Amino acid sequence: MLPLRVANPRSFLVDTCYVYLYQMGRQAFEQNPIDPALIASKENDEIGKDSYSIITENQQLKFKLANLKKETEATILKKLGFYRMIFIPLCIVFLITAIYTLNLYRQSENKWETIQNDFNLIPYKVSQAEIDELEGVWICYTSSPQARLSDPNRYHKVVANLVEIKYKNGYFAYHRYGASFDHIGYAQFESPNLVSIHSQIKNNDKKVEYPRHSLLSLDKKEEYLSAISASWNFDAGANNRIIGIREVYKKLGKGGRIEEVINTPANASCQCKIIKWHKNSASTQTFYLKNMFLDSLKNPTLTNLINENSILLKDPEAGLILNK
Repeated sequence: MLPLRVANPRSFLVDTCYVYLYQMGRQAFEQNPIDPALIASKENDEIGKDSYSIITENQQLKFKLANLKKETEATILKKLGFYRMIFIPLCIVFLITAIYTLNLYRQSENKWETIQNDFNLIPYKVSQAEIDELEGVWICYTSSPQARLSDPNRYHKVVANLVEIKYKNGYFAYHRYGASFDHIGYAQFESPNLVSIHSQIKNNDKKVEYPRHSLLSLDKKEEYLSAISASWNFDAGANNRIIGIREVYKKLGKGGRIEEVINTPANASCQCKIIKWHKNSASTQTFYLKNMFLDSLKNPTLTNLINENSILLKDPEAGLILNK
């Protein structure tokens, strides 16, 4: 607290103050001062002024610091308010997005589970032994040419297809190279030793053409394995028919890569599709896929399995399957 300053005090008041403070009047105090610094002089006045100035400056500095503190706090609060205005809505948006995304994920999971159950997709978990048994390169003999009405020489005509089966995350990719066209699709184990094969003609516009379904049993450890297929005779135009057919699979090996040879003199010479199987052993096996007569195979097992009795027509039609 600053001392009270009076501009022109009365002399008796001054003497009274001296008596009160120093037990003597002003004149007596001047003659015998207790503290020389208390005597009014130019030097002491300057010191007093300096002291007063320092006190005033200190108070002003404290006032400025207090104001600065208030301004800083106000700025911080203002920034916090601004950040709250941004951060809180962002948190809300993020929370809503997370809930929405989680809900979509759950719906997708439920939808996929429903589709998986309804379509019986990957119903069976295969073992490594089953993967090794099915995966690889196969040759498939089919008697579908015998059901083509447009071919008068169709009796006992068959065709060999080269099939590549690769394991993919619970199911198998299926690629079948035929003499005229290819099939693509998938295979899956329905239960131990029972394989179902779904395929269709490979095309550029990705439309489903001539879908097929086969059941192949692996329970017999034989060289030739029979499959029953719902298929087509793959005839032209109105002669095309849905048929049931027995097909015969024989496993050739595993690994390597398949190459289709096109636009070569060899293609023109054999009038067939040429497929090369480049094996892991660095050797290559070449297949010439075309329609052929069953008797030319000179294989009694195949003759019994894919003769004219291996085809079932959807609708009875006399003369379609030739007996001789």
